[in-house]
Amino acid sequence: MVAEVAPLPSSLHFRYCMRMQQSSIYVRCPGCSDTTLVVHRGPTYVCAGCGFDYGALAKDEPAFERYLVERMREGPMGQLGAIALHQWVSGMGAAASVDAIRSMAARNGIELPDPAKGDPILRGALIFVVLLVVLIAGSIAYVVLTGGS
Repeated sequence: MVAEVAPLPSSLHFRYCMRMQQSSIYVRCPGCSDTTLVVHRGPTYVCAGCGFDYGALAKDEPAFERYLVERMREGPMGQLGAIALHQWVSGMGAAASVDAIRSMAARNGIELPDPAKGDPILRGALIFVVLLVVLIAGSIAYVVLTGGS
């Protein structure tokens, strides 16, 4: 018995599937109250579960700010989701969006972590790895340039 092989997806279908996979941000949807994937669909972003239009929500600035503040109060993952969603829907760049979210958090009494204050052990390990890579690359370059002698 010969198994049938499914045809490869058409170019248009493949591009649509790839576009659907661009987002990896999950936030609590105001439409269905589930934590769902935010999907770019056409000129806007929607809930993958119910199709709630975040672009329409962003047009109502006070409601969008309340929504983002609720997400920021959920903790680090909610804060990341709020920053990403704000950047995507507002069309601002990453730095401007983070600044807007930081000022929004300050107005609402939410303390966001300082990006300059990371884990000192992790920072030290990262510096060690970078120095090690530079040392190895320098050693290899020295051996190559001197002809291995």
